[in-house]
Amino acid sequence: MDDDDFVRNLGAQLLQRSKAEEEKVKKENRDFDLIEAKAPADWKKLKAWLKEKITQLPPDLVTYEEKLDSVEIKYSTARELRTTQIVFRQVGKVVTQIDVKAKGGGTDGELAFECEVQGQNLIWFYATNQTARFDPAGMGQRILTEATRG
Repeated sequence: MDDDDFVRNLGAQLLQRSKAEEEKVKKENRDFDLIEAKAPADWKKLKAWLKEKITQLPPDLVTYEEKLDSVEIKYSTARELRTTQIVFRQVGKVVTQIDVKAKGGGTDGELAFECEVQGQNLIWFYATNQTARFDPAGMGQRILTEATRG
């Protein structure tokens, strides 16, 4: 291969790489826009699910309290109280997370859910394990399990 062929091939490779990177950035930006737009709706669905399901549990054992950007679930037994706080965090297009912190009941627990785009929907997963996938109801089940552990 002579020098001209080498430079021509290298130039073509660089253009191809640049276009691929540009497409990747465009897709990431579309995904960030979709997450920013849809995550608050999933948060509302999660809160509604938790509120509805907790009303089906014994009211003297499990309570639900909604605050500005969080939910607090209290599970009380004859011996102890377990308080679980669920917080929705969205910082621009960079961070979207639902944090769960449970205290009391023998052991403390923490979970964090993050999301990504699948098609035109969001799918949520553990921040530490992306193989387990959840919709808002699935997150709610996991949160109630953690909140009532003890």
